[in-house]
Amino acid sequence: MKSNLRNRLLNVAVAVLAVAAIAMVAYRTKQWFFSDSASSVSTPIHVEHWQHIADNGQRIGPTNARVTVVMFGDFECPFCRSAATDLNRLMTEHPATIAVVFRHYPLSFHPYAMDAARSAVCGGRQGVFQPMYKLLFDKQDSLGKKSWLQFANDAGARDSIAFSTCMTDPSVDSVIRQDSIAGDALHIRGTPGLLVNDELFLGWPGYETLKRYVIKAGA
Repeated sequence: MKSNLRNRLLNVAVAVLAVAAIAMVAYRTKQWFFSDSASSVSTPIHVEHWQHIADNGQRIGPTNARVTVVMFGDFECPFCRSAATDLNRLMTEHPATIAVVFRHYPLSFHPYAMDAARSAVCGGRQGVFQPMYKLLFDKQDSLGKKSWLQFANDAGARDSIAFSTCMTDPSVDSVIRQDSIAGDALHIRGTPGLLVNDELFLGWPGYETLKRYVIKAGA
């Protein structure tokens, strides 16, 4: 009897420790991917040959901008949404000197991120990437609740059949995969990754830090 009781207590203790370990791993993972600490990303990393990275992706803004911000982003990431808001504010303040290049880096644990990326690529093929990009971030709470076709229609896409066909086109996944490979090469693991000309922030640095480096780069 005592032996059975001891075994049961041991099993309970093991189960409790296992749950605690899983919770800690989940907490650390969340910290890694979703840290909003400006201090943790306030010092950027210098990147050689950054122009090659900026030559690919969806460009918003002038082609001859003195400052190009490449954003590796996930449409379901709340900090990417904050970064997109900050970048839009900076482009409004410096319309002739700042451009944003968006490159897809959907995270596997975000259930709608990959389809959102596909919808943005397909919107881009109908010439409405910029409004699609803005809409996906502005209506982030609607991801998974509102159809991708409705997002596209609201963004101004005119050919619903072409859009629906595009969503299953293997070449779309190839575009997203190439963007993600480029992000991996920069050692990006969470989102956003922000490359301000040759300075890389692994995370969202906050508006003031981002603005300081954008102005430093020539805005």
